[in-house]
Amino acid sequence: MNELISFYLDIVITKLDSSPEARDLLLQTYETYRALHPPRPTYRQFITENGTDAEWSNSRLRLLQLLGSNQTATSSYDVPFILARLEAYEQELVPEMIILNGRQGRHQEAIRLLTHGLGDFDTAISYCLLGGSSIFRPSGYVSQDEIPEREEQAKLFGYLLQEFLKIEDLSQRIERTAELLERFGGWFDIGQVGYSKTMEV
Repeated sequence: MNELISFYLDIVITKLDSSPEARDLLLQTYETYRALHPPRPTYRQFITENGTDAEWSNSRLRLLQLLGSNQTATSSYDVPFILARLEAYEQELVPEMIILNGRQGRHQEAIRLLTHGLGDFDTAISYCLLGGSSIFRPSGYVSQDEIPEREEQAKLFGYLLQEFLKIEDLSQRIERTAELLERFGGWFDIGQVGYSKTMEV
């Protein structure tokens, strides 16, 4: 697994090193995605449907699939090593950083990047429900043992609420927060919600 990931990673990093245009293209992709009006596809759907035929772009999609595939298959890949290689490209390779932060249990950072780095609110919600196990994985069955306990889900939703309350666009902030509380209110402590809202006034 490490060798295959390194193969695709080398192609992507080589391209980013040699082409400022490729780096700009990735940054522009995030801006374009964030500008879409809801309901919008997940970021994974968006880049799959709007990607180029360039080798490095296809390699990146394959890299995301490998990084985001199920836990048992990826238990052997070296997360710290890959993170170290990606450190210089964290602005350009946001989805990769989300996956790797999730693998290290840095869920708060992963949710922050999903909310503000990508603006992929639906995937952020899925992250809370599934503990990040479905992020950028090809659609399919998620086994029960990968789904976090309700207590862990509640903690993740707490992180997400805090990030939704920091969305710069006021109408988006209100809409996303209201939808989150309406759909998943059962995961929140009423005192926490009241305190969070007070802090944002």
